[in-house]
Amino acid sequence: MVKALVRKELREIAGITALAVVAYVMAYGIMVGAVFFSPDASGVPFVDPAFEYMLMGISFAFAVALAMRQSVREHSRQTYLFLLHRPLPRRRIVLIKCGVGLAVLLTASGACVLAYALWAATPGTHPSPFFWSMTEYCWWYCFGFSLVYMGALLSGLRKARWFGTRLLPLVASVLIFYVVVWALPGFVIPAAALLFIDILLAAVACQVAATQDYS
Repeated sequence: MVKALVRKELREIAGITALAVVAYVMAYGIMVGAVFFSPDASGVPFVDPAFEYMLMGISFAFAVALAMRQSVREHSRQTYLFLLHRPLPRRRIVLIKCGVGLAVLLTASGACVLAYALWAATPGTHPSPFFWSMTEYCWWYCFGFSLVYMGALLSGLRKARWFGTRLLPLVASVLIFYVVVWALPGFVIPAAALLFIDILLAAVACQVAATQDYS
């Protein structure tokens, strides 16, 4: 049953994932090409902020679209009653959704950063120094957007007015993302905060699914 649900989720998000992969590949290609045409430091890998901006923009759109596809689409197709009455607890079904969505999001965004970093670390590809510590913020963005995904998923699961309180979890998660990534000092505190909030949002999503009437 679990394998069937995982396959269902992967099949349904395949289109969105393909679009995101194309966007990540384009971002990689743009940044690699910029090195060959830029005479100054504006094209230096992980010094030029353009890659961070593209990574954040693509990851934000991907996280929201992915979560909404896994939640709101179930409402529109009226498949929640069929899905949530499978011989599995509702909470486990939601956790499977979360697990698949987060795995796809982190894999796609992380692969983009890793590919760009491996290119930057290869001798002879660009006339500038490279240190793996330069990729730190990009990795933070990849993991940090799990908050945006969880907030969007919770917004999609809830029954409320779109222009009322339904989008509140998504808006709050975006604000928390910026606080965790940029305001908190060091590595341990932001990582612990990120993990704690992700778990909290997952618990709330499970509670919503367990108690909400989808009829």
